[in-house]
Amino acid sequence: MAIPLSNEIRVLLDGPNFAHLATLMPDGSPQSVPIWVGREGDRILICTGEGSLKAKNTRRDPRISLSIVDFHDPYKEAQLRGRVVERRPDGDCKYIDPISLKYTGKPFPFRSPEGRVALVIEIEKARYMKLPFEHTRPSSVCCFSAPLGVAGPSVQCRSKSLWWRGIGLFSGRPVPFLSAPLAPTSSLEPSLRLLPPRFPQPLQSSLWKFRLYTQAVALYQFSESRNPSTDRAVDMFPVMKEFLIG
Repeated sequence: MAIPLSNEIRVLLDGPNFAHLATLMPDGSPQSVPIWVGREGDRILICTGEGSLKAKNTRRDPRISLSIVDFHDPYKEAQLRGRVVERRPDGDCKYIDPISLKYTGKPFPFRSPEGRVALVIEIEKARYMKLPFEHTRPSSVCCFSAPLGVAGPSVQCRSKSLWWRGIGLFSGRPVPFLSAPLAPTSSLEPSLRLLPPRFPQPLQSSLWKFRLYTQAVALYQFSESRNPSTDRAVDMFPVMKEFLIG
């Protein structure tokens, strides 16, 4: 029997919070996938294609389980169980567009109407929890390790409202790093010319030179800050300077 949703659960469902939907495979094993969700009264809407696993699984067995956490405070959570009670064709994106606007601020970009469906779910069991923890925000300093002279993976770290990008170049031990704000290409040319010809061939490209330059500037900024948390980066700057300028 369907139950009404509490105000706390409605708030979670109405925000741009990602949920995880679990359905049952033919052999009875669970299949879980992150999803967008919409709400229609006390019912939940999930839009998908008829060829997706969640659509196929719920056609065979309508029982589902769904969990959702607050994007900004993941210790606010809801655990829901129910079943798909209706399947609505959504070729005109009538249902997916409002959900896409909630999550991305734009209509759903894939306008192929074939096989689009909105699954309507009634909830039979629901539980809301607010755990007594404070979420630790991602640090603006990341640590990776790679051999000297090897460019590490591109990463993104968030510090308040600013996004920083970086390419790691390390001495074989973890060091924190950030990249400098991107400068106009013309202002980089004098520094790019400082790169010695002994660079490995893949590093001769302007892209790698640009990334190495921004990394060196970032380490220099760290060395100027004298922040105890960046001691390793301060130690790395002479190494980077010698490697880049030789």
